[in-house]
Amino acid sequence: CQTLNGYSFSGNDVLAVGTQAMYCGNGGGGNTAIGNYAFLYSNNGMYCNTSLGACAGPGAYGGGGNASNNIAIGVAALSGGCCAGRNVVIGDGAGALTSGCCNVVVGYASLSYNAQNASCNTLVGASIMSNTVGTGVTGNVGVGWAALCINRASSNTAVGTSALQANTTGGLNTAVGTLSMQANTRGCQNTAVGACALYANVSGCLNAAVGSNALQGNTTGNSNTAVGNNALLCNTGGTNNAALGAFALQ
Repeated sequence: CQTLNGYSFSGNDVLAVGTQAMYCGNGGGGNTAIGNYAFLYSNNGMYCNTSLGACAGPGAYGGGGNASNNIAIGVAALSGGCCAGRNVVIGDGAGALTSGCCNVVVGYASLSYNAQNASCNTLVGASIMSNTVGTGVTGNVGVGWAALCINRASSNTAVGTSALQANTTGGLNTAVGTLSMQANTRGCQNTAVGACALYANVSGCLNAAVGSNALQGNTTGNSNTAVGNNALLCNTGGTNNAALGAFALQ
């Protein structure tokens, strides 16, 4: 144990490079901090963390917690994750206030807001789940800028720019394609494949749309199937419809 500028530092097998990196260390072991203020606070429950970047790493903005086995690369990456575990976070501001585990986050500001106990999410792209608020958000896959931007639900898959961008509480949705299910907020168990498929859906559930603009105008309709570009394009609240072919039941 040693004293540095009035702070007591202790720990085993640690590497700190940068101004005040691991400055307030108190216990723990196997941690690596490279960058000014990286991993600023650590304690006895923090082990095997790797932080690369200014203010990066669990505990950078506050002490406490038992963060272990995390990799944080980027300015302020995983900087507030004092209780985080087994996360890989790459990107400036990514995972900044995340306290969950087993997340893979690659992209600027993704999973960056108050997503407490968010776990098992895989996010690749900037601003994915960047405004997620709540606890226990799990099992989401987001690929593409602003996909699942404000999502608070679990088990969604969004692939494409702004896919499921407005989703809040809808779960078990699959949206593949630019702007697919972009307006969805609480609709659940929908499948949209194609640019702008189910674009306007808000609360409709159990719909399947395959093709560009398929079921694009649907907002509240349930249990519809549209296969083909522009199929069921103008349906808004109709239910139990099936359309096969381009412009079918447009």
